[in-house]
Amino acid sequence: MIHMLSRELISILAKSGRIEILRTMKAYHDRQFTINELARTSGVPVMTTWRAVKELKKEGFLSTRRIGNSTAISLTDDVSKLRTLKAIP
Repeated sequence: MIHMLSRELISILAKSGRIEILRTMKAYHDRQFTINELARTSGVPVMTTWRAVKELKKEGFLSTRRIGNSTAISLTDDVSKLRTLKAIP
């Protein structure tokens, strides 16, 4: 089954760092990251990572939760969103 990426999703993914962040999250799908860990692992600057996480969370691809002063970031558990992520190279 081929999943078409919406025009809106393509425009989000076209922004700096989004693809790298999603690839990193897919590669370590069972792991939670802080912003700094995700930035370092994906090779994306921290501020770009922060903005990307905020937008990808809004779109339902990532989830976050507070742990003390940090934010833990993980992939969504939404099956339809995970299916869409499989279409991203």
